[in-house]
Amino acid sequence: MEPILFKGYLITGLIAWAVNLPLGYIRAGKPKFSPAWFFWIYISIPFIVYLPIAFGISRVFILVAVLLAVYGQIQGARFRAERMSSEEKDRLYQIPPTDSVNPGNIDDYKILIALLNMGGPKTNSDVKDFLHRIFMDPRIIRFPLSGIL
Repeated sequence: MEPILFKGYLITGLIAWAVNLPLGYIRAGKPKFSPAWFFWIYISIPFIVYLPIAFGISRVFILVAVLLAVYGQIQGARFRAERMSSEEKDRLYQIPPTDSVNPGNIDDYKILIALLNMGGPKTNSDVKDFLHRIFMDPRIIRFPLSGIL
């Protein structure tokens, strides 16, 4: 392998990793699976795909660059997680503070308990048919495109 070509691989890998360190740090401060969380994961992908093309190296190296980017994201997120307070972690995991919930202040008319009994299969061989009927019933499970599942 020529030294210039090797430098292209090395530079591409280092850039993919280094760019994703701060992006992983920022992502760790966003609620999981929120639009902002996904944004910070995927914002560097076009750049990472462009790097091997710009350096004239094999497009197969894109996979290696993406893996290095994922590693950078993980390292940046761990760095942020080590420095987070417990309140910030609770906010990210969307856990309400325990001192704000006082059962004495809740009116009885605001409490609702729903119990459902959907039956069950009689034998092990009936499980597949039972699950099929449960998940295909539009009155039980309703969400966009639920018929596909």
